[in-house]
Amino acid sequence: MTHRYTITPILFALCAFPATTFAQMDYYLASSFGSRFNDINDNGTAVSGGAYFDFATEVWTPMEPEAIEMVSINNNGDVAGSMFLDEELFILQPGYQQNSVWTPIGWFPASNPQESSFSTFSMEDHHGTHDFMLFSEDYMKYKLYMQQGALLFLKGRASARTWGRDEGQMEFKINNIDLLSDAREKYITRLNVVVDADRVTADIAHELGQLLQASPGKCKVNFVLTSPSTNTTVEAAGKAHTVALTEELVRGLDGLMGLKWTLN
Repeated sequence: MTHRYTITPILFALCAFPATTFAQMDYYLASSFGSRFNDINDNGTAVSGGAYFDFATEVWTPMEPEAIEMVSINNNGDVAGSMFLDEELFILQPGYQQNSVWTPIGWFPASNPQESSFSTFSMEDHHGTHDFMLFSEDYMKYKLYMQQGALLFLKGRASARTWGRDEGQMEFKINNIDLLSDAREKYITRLNVVVDADRVTADIAHELGQLLQASPGKCKVNFVLTSPSTNTTVEAAGKAHTVALTEELVRGLDGLMGLKWTLN
């Protein structure tokens, strides 16, 4: 009798242990665009920025169209997130969802949404128009450039959006904004003048010298003398010249025969 009661709990523990171990190893790998979870409840329902995920069925369901982003979900399935306050100006407000119905919360009574630290603006070039959004620190940093008709130079990168109804879609993230008038001096450091030795004349050389002297600045000049007939190239830095890339200099260089130019 003693042996029977001693062995029984040991057998139970050995049988129960593997079952518990396999349950803990169950997982799901979410590798698609926009599949980063912001929250998950005890019932196995998760929310990303723009969709619901059911772990039982491994099915994604888009969030309701009136919402902009989902942040958290409780065990009752209620969701907290954001909604539009003013869609045209892209002003957001907090909101919550119960029974698939979103309800806006609004701003504090003393707050002015029009003074919120984000903005939208449009940039237009010869290829088309694109709308941009600036939030928080980016808005405070670049808001002085948001002037009608301003000529700007933008630097940035393209990446997949990680929140909202367009989660997973590619967007352009601005890294820096400069006035176009400052971009030449800030980013261009060298003017390369390529001269065809078989076509250049004393008059062209003299005119080139006058053009460079008439546009003094900080950009270095590098001369490249080529001879297609002898297949030779000689390169030398123009230590006597540093120039500013003015419109007059650009037009003058374009008008000289036997000469090409590039920028670095």
